[in-house]
Amino acid sequence: MMGLDQVVARRALGPALLFSVGLLAAALFDLRARRIPNFISFPLLCSGAIYNSLLAGWAGASSALLGALLGLGLLFLPFAARLIGGGDVKLLGAVGAWLGAGPVLAVALWTAALCGLLVALLLLRHPALRRQVVTNLKNMLLFQKITEVEARPRSQTVPIGAAMAAAGLWVALGARTFPGG
Repeated sequence: MMGLDQVVARRALGPALLFSVGLLAAALFDLRARRIPNFISFPLLCSGAIYNSLLAGWAGASSALLGALLGLGLLFLPFAARLIGGGDVKLLGAVGAWLGAGPVLAVALWTAALCGLLVALLLLRHPALRRQVVTNLKNMLLFQKITEVEARPRSQTVPIGAAMAAAGLWVALGARTFPGG
């Protein structure tokens, strides 16, 4: 006979797999093409809202809605400034629908940390890119001039969605804040 904790764990397995597979698909698309298609983000967002609604009624629905809106809102300004793509914004909204408002903040922080690490690795790997970044930072600091940056080859861009997928899984597994935070 199964105990209550085993029954709960089995019922949670399906939604956990759905969330994980959705994030994995987003990460793979982002790594290959540096874009996250709507056919991944939209069903992930809707399934998170439906799951939370079924799980906790109106409280779950409002948690999913607040999480989705916060996820979308957190990345709206970088998107409007053309610093990130719309797929990244929609993916964070979908993660928010699944995890809620508090955890989506943690996902955003972990995503930023992972992206910072990826940027450092890119700069180590591409000396010309590193020189251009240094020049742009000097121009910004010394002359208060923001240099227009041309499009880069895919190998010199950061897969934000892949970092976000990793952060989403990490937070979903229980690491809700930075260690020591």
